[in-house]
Amino acid sequence: MRLLAGDIGGTNTRLMAAEYISGNLNILHESSYNSQDYISLLHVIYDFYLQLGADQQSFDAACFAVAGPVRDQCAKITNLPWYLEALVLSETLGIAKCSLINDFEAVGISLEVLDEDDFVTLQTGEPIDKGVRLLVGAGTGFGVATQVWQDGQYITLPSEAGHTDFAPRDELQMELLVYLKQQSRQVCIEKVLSGDGLVRIYEFLCERELSGREPSDEGESEPDEEIMKAKARGNAASLISQRALDNKNSIEGRALDCFVRVYAAQTANLALATMATGGVYIAGGIAPKIRERLEERVFNEVFCENPNMSSLLKQFRLSMVVNPKPGLLGAMHCARQSVA
Repeated sequence: MRLLAGDIGGTNTRLMAAEYISGNLNILHESSYNSQDYISLLHVIYDFYLQLGADQQSFDAACFAVAGPVRDQCAKITNLPWYLEALVLSETLGIAKCSLINDFEAVGISLEVLDEDDFVTLQTGEPIDKGVRLLVGAGTGFGVATQVWQDGQYITLPSEAGHTDFAPRDELQMELLVYLKQQSRQVCIEKVLSGDGLVRIYEFLCERELSGREPSDEGESEPDEEIMKAKARGNAASLISQRALDNKNSIEGRALDCFVRVYAAQTANLALATMATGGVYIAGGIAPKIRERLEERVFNEVFCENPNMSSLLKQFRLSMVVNPKPGLLGAMHCARQSVA
């Protein structure tokens, strides 16, 4: 059988064509596209088809993981002006079985097909067999899903918890909230835990330093010109991350430190809310890029920093997904299951 899968996000759209024969998945072609360059998913798929060739443009099933809520097999992409309907995609592409799933539902599904090397353990913990699992991940936005054991398998429950409110833990984060409130009526956690969120933290620290409230050993005050140019191109977060990893004491380093601390605190909040005794999985596009910072003690320390629940939080296993395409692999597995 021939399968088509997609992972549709506000920044990138990834497509994969594969053939499933005798229990083996053979990838025929895979490409990534800048989502902002296209007016619809169909236009991306048409470009993908051109790369495939005329003899490989028929599929038995397709599944697209989308960054946004899916209702009645319809979805509006959160950070794109795209509206998707599985029925329209099915009829237009001539694919009998075509489905839409939430992107973090796809990440949850991928846990069943990823290899051991695709994970890094941040905290061993004491996971409970068949316990509830939590998945979180910062990227273009902040994704959250849970998994519960049902009828002999894990069922993934997607959510829009990335749009819940940002809850500061210290004075610096309180100031960050006040700063962000000047820009937006509601400061959801996605405003902080995302690529754009890291840029916002950096700009906040620059403004704080300019006012004399942020100490600096390097005499920095205004946002770096190169970073501002990168912001206009949409890749400032990558530049800030790289500079932060090169120099922890730079303003970029302090921005990433704040980001990691908020990431750990929010993950702990969600782990407690879901009682994630089966494990906590950190996915998303940003985690692998700042892997060395997440592997340092500060993430675990902040995660377990709770006067009443520290002992419980230490029992939760923390795992980071380092495979760069769990959503795409999850969508492919979903497509395969639809015709199994």
